[in-house]
Amino acid sequence: MVLNHPNIMKLFEMIGPQERLHLVMEYASEGEMIVYPLHHSHMKEKEDYNKFLQIVSAVQCCHPGRHWPQASKPENLRLDADLNVKVMDFGFGNKFTCGDMQHTFCGSPPDASPELF
Repeated sequence: MVLNHPNIMKLFEMIGPQERLHLVMEYASEGEMIVYPLHHSHMKEKEDYNKFLQIVSAVQCCHPGRHWPQASKPENLRLDADLNVKVMDFGFGNKFTCGDMQHTFCGSPPDASPELF
């Protein structure tokens, strides 16, 4: 899946065998968006609104091709040096068809609903 959007983290290259795969990706120097307020002052409402628009824009880019990361969670929203949002972790993403059931389970067990277990 190829998604080219300023708020979707770019994957430049995959190196190595599947047992030890290395991903060369765009660098998001400010780390996880969810952690940022813990190390800095809180964001102002205008900044929050801007981040929200960036996330919505990235989602809109995924929607027409029916792509979405199955591990979509706050930890997969990163910030670059200019504090722009980068949506990442499409490793277990699927292309889906409206109305069809997905037959794969992906994501983090702590984020899964109890009935899956």
